[in-house]
Amino acid sequence: MGFTIHDIAFIKCEKESETSSIFQVSLRGRLCIMKVYHSLEKRPWDPTYREIDPFICEHAAYTRLKERGLCEQGILPDFYASPTRAILLEYVSNMQKIDITTYTEDRAATLIQTLRKIHEARVHHGDPYPRNMMVQLETGRVLWIDFDRSQTFPTGPIADRQHGWMEDDTIMTVDLLGRLGQDMKAGRLDQAYSYYYYGAP
Repeated sequence: MGFTIHDIAFIKCEKESETSSIFQVSLRGRLCIMKVYHSLEKRPWDPTYREIDPFICEHAAYTRLKERGLCEQGILPDFYASPTRAILLEYVSNMQKIDITTYTEDRAATLIQTLRKIHEARVHHGDPYPRNMMVQLETGRVLWIDFDRSQTFPTGPIADRQHGWMEDDTIMTVDLLGRLGQDMKAGRLDQAYSYYYYGAP
């Protein structure tokens, strides 16, 4: 998608964090999300066996996943373009994170199946928490978002360490959704509580 900065109209800032600022924008009349990443200066002691720059992580992941057709399937926000230190994504209205009010067995199964497809594309998500598992209630659409901690691997054979990272994604996701299913039946957040407030148990 060819465009210049003059084609973008800023509407509002959705969120600010240490690593990025997220804006709702209009690109030639189309609502989009633009995620602008703050500059990162790598230090000598930073790990060399994985990428730590959130922009590089997310750009590489969305590029690979779009190439593999996952964005077209609607299971990720569509990826439009990447200006300098930024990415433009589809605006998905009224997304809610997976919780006891949005959980169903079908949605849980879709999230797990989508994660498998992400891994088949040789992308490790790296942040499988409820804040990155979304439901659009009016359409029933279920999405994974936020790849700024991801790792995109070569398409050929990969190292055992990289396989292990993807296995960790799956183990955490299955555990979270299993606990959430129990909590939904009980009518209160209990077994999955730590995933929402403290990190994985």
